Amino acid sequence: MADGAKSHWLPLFFDAGSGTCLVVGGGKVALRKIETLMEYGCDIEVVAKEAISEIQGLAQKGKIQLRLREASLEDLEGKVLVIVATDDNRTNRLLSSWARQRGILCNVVDSPDLCNVIFPAVFRNGRITLAVSTEGASPALAAKLRDSLAREIGPAWAIAAEIIGEIRIRLKEEKREGRGRMELLRGLAQEEFLECCARGNPEEIAKVVFEKTGLEMDLERARTIVAQFQKK
Repeated sequence: MADGAKSHWLPLFFDAGSGTCLVVGGGKVALRKIETLMEYGCDIEVVAKEAISEIQGLAQKGKIQLRLREASLEDLEGKVLVIVATDDNRTNRLLSSWARQRGILCNVVDSPDLCNVIFPAVFRNGRITLAVSTEGASPALAAKLRDSLAREIGPAWAIAAEIIGEIRIRLKEEKREGRGRMELLRGLAQEEFLECCARGNPEEIAKVVFEKTGLEMDLERARTIVAQFQKK
């Protein structure tokens, strides 16, 4: 990116359950993309002239829909995301063009110039998601930075995020005023609570939650959350 130029890559999180995702390609790269989509509960359709045994196995188990043929324009109908993982440059460009013309998000592996969406390097733990991108310049560098940052994110962050998420829902159910609700949640999401979660004492966690929000937290639920993330 030239000096002073603005990036046109806007970081967003995508609702994977909003529709069907299309993967074009049947090799190992396509398999990795399929496995990523499966982690997020996507409805997946795969179109490829040939597919490796692992992809065929997923189709046999009913985890994906597989069509062994060349991709066509009709395959894009009703799709919310298209991932192209072939070694055929003509096919890659054609599918990218079709997707863009129809306003469909499209990722062409290793070809950021053909993409209107790119995959970051991701670390996940519970509700915490860390995503790092170099805008397609170096996925390896993005992965290295992700790994470096991930080492700083202990289980306390996941515990805190899970508890604050549940408290947020309870405050909304009690119809607390929006500004006041945000102030309570902001007061809870401080270093004191993170340190408390790091110690992993459910009684102490419930005590801090009550002090900061006035809500009583079920101790058994606190124990479950702590155990869920401390064992990872």
